[in-house]
Amino acid sequence: MPRGSAGTTSERKRVAPERPADFDRLPKRYKKYISDMEQQLHALQSMADADAGSLIWLEAYAVSVSRRHLPSDARVYFKLPGGEIEVRIDKRRGGEALEVSSNAGRLLLLPDISNQIGIKVGRHE
Repeated sequence: MPRGSAGTTSERKRVAPERPADFDRLPKRYKKYISDMEQQLHALQSMADADAGSLIWLEAYAVSVSRRHLPSDARVYFKLPGGEIEVRIDKRRGGEALEVSSNAGRLLLLPDISNQIGIKVGRHE
């Protein structure tokens, strides 16, 4: 189905090509390499297939580029001086909130204005 058409991801299922009959004769390391590449390809295809129904997208702030949708179960990571911050949709709350976590310490909420906050990792200064 052409890009930009109205089909959903489930309507655009991709079929993996069949492996050659002598695939099993390949050395183990080559079979593993090919399997890993197939998994990476599948992950990239899933990202490419995410459509406007996705709840997560990327958009460059300073460049007028269309949104790049990600799968709705994607996790987004930000690397800051104090550590990484992971953001995803909180399924425990029915998808009505974000789950924000850090692998490197406490999260500090920095109030800005009524509809915006800052978040950083580290000690309160």
